[in-house]
Amino acid sequence: MLLVFAGVRGHRGRRPSGVARDARPRRAGYLATLRGLPGLYLRFPVLRLAAGRGALWFFAFCAVWAGIAVALSQPPFSYSPERTGLYGAAGLLGIVARRIAGVWIDRIGARRVILIGLALAAAAALTLGLCLPNTPLALVCAAAIVAAAGITAGSRVGSR
Repeated sequence: MLLVFAGVRGHRGRRPSGVARDARPRRAGYLATLRGLPGLYLRFPVLRLAAGRGALWFFAFCAVWAGIAVALSQPPFSYSPERTGLYGAAGLLGIVARRIAGVWIDRIGARRVILIGLALAAAAALTLGLCLPNTPLALVCAAAIVAAAGITAGSRVGSR
């Protein structure tokens, strides 16, 4: 039995003739992948543009949410952190919005979907700024901002 096992084990280590040792693609480690990212960023202008757009959108999104939290924690609202945090539940809508954005990208194109998402975000942020005391409307606007973030993030890949 030991000889059979040794024979099978020895056979598994052999390659068919004509197959080079390095024929299999090598998998780079995580650190090597991270080191290669700046080269990709410098080589591909579309990647630079998409990264710049993504950074600007992230800044705007964080600024709006931080502004909401500050406004709701101060008078006349003076909401507790728990109550202010409930506005974050609107973030679940972003998950749904990404799926919808994917369908619409296939139908009308990424550029149009991004423009629709940005227009939705701008209108919702303006409305939110004017109607913050109206809690139901504020929640709808917060959800619309998150949905717009999901739409634009979901459609950023492949856009030019």
